[in-house]
Amino acid sequence: MGSPSGTFAPFSSTYAVTGPCQGMQVSDLNNDGRSDVISANSSGLDIYLGTASNSLAAVTLFSVTVGLVGSL
Repeated sequence: MGSPSGTFAPFSSTYAVTGPCQGMQVSDLNNDGRSDVISANSSGLDIYLGTASNSLAAVTLFSVTVGLVGSL
């Protein structure tokens, strides 16, 4: 995770994603001042929220359906 100086802390953990990763983003999703990680795959999004101990909480899964909404 990131440290207050803007650098990364030493590597300490690995986190598995639920499918082949098609994209990844680090951002503060919940406005708590901590870095969160979003991983996109073919079935949805894996979201890992940053914790006060500079680690990541257990994954939250969001299923995503691709298609048209409404009628043409």
